[in-house]
Amino acid sequence: MGNRMKRWAAAALCALLTLGLAGCDLPMLGFADYDVSAYLQALLDSSYKNSHAQFLEVAGGDASAAQANNDTTVENTAVEFCNTYNLAMDETQMDRLEEILGEALAQARYTVKEEQKVDTGYYIEVEVTPSSATRAWSPSSRSWRRKPMRRPPRWRASPRRGTWSPWT
Repeated sequence: MGNRMKRWAAAALCALLTLGLAGCDLPMLGFADYDVSAYLQALLDSSYKNSHAQFLEVAGGDASAAQANNDTTVENTAVEFCNTYNLAMDETQMDRLEEILGEALAQARYTVKEEQKVDTGYYIEVEVTPSSATRAWSPSSRSWRRKPMRRPPRWRASPRRGTWSPWT
């Protein structure tokens, strides 16, 4: 009887592995087909516009995780900005830059089109409308442009056309 049980268990295990490895599309409870376009729209709004209501409704979770998503997007944008322009900022300057970039990102304009189901998942087109970042900034942000930040003391004048560089 013990041998027979082992054979049945092995046969059942083989059948499960065969189905799993064959790529069968078994229905999964709790993961019904949902509006992928609405999810992407909610994710973009949460990341860029700091608007989390739709994201929390569609994806669940808590507000602190959604806010962390926006904070990470703004921080990454600030770091990329500094890396692009070879800027070295202290903590106060970086905080101010993140505030300004957060305002600029909140002005992002995009349209998420309806998803199209394809063999490998979904195809979703996002139409982005370009805008001038300086036009989108608030009046308080414009004052930053009139008051240039002090350069860190380690920067020296570059011999090339009066530019500033930390490597000269």
